[in-house]
Amino acid sequence: MLCFWSGLLAQTLGVRCVESRAVAARAEFLSHWLLELEQMPWAERCASEVIAQSRLVVATVEDAGSEPVREPIELGSVREVVSWARLLGYRVSVRSAYRWISEGRLASIGEEGAAAVIRLDDLLECCGRLGKIDVAQRVC
Repeated sequence: MLCFWSGLLAQTLGVRCVESRAVAARAEFLSHWLLELEQMPWAERCASEVIAQSRLVVATVEDAGSEPVREPIELGSVREVVSWARLLGYRVSVRSAYRWISEGRLASIGEEGAAAVIRLDDLLECCGRLGKIDVAQRVC
């Protein structure tokens, strides 16, 4: 989105746009030409989109701060348990966990066709048995 607005501004002003597609570089470009940007007929739309995007980013990565640090779960869905394993430093993917279940390497709780439920300890043990290189190659 910043690429679009900085490119449009550069084209309208007849100036060379920054070559980098990095967010910081494009934001700096728009900041540098802010007075000229304000005069554009589409300035309000540009500002609204930039603000909305930045709010989305903040909401996505914002540290809740008030929430207590949670303890790892013992049992959960494959996605939940894989997320905890990653937080604990293991390089494993959901895809690998499902493959290990189907190969019989990783025990799951639940009936055939139901959502698989696995134990965090079992997943970590499976990761350890396979070794770091083997697990790292399976990350998707």
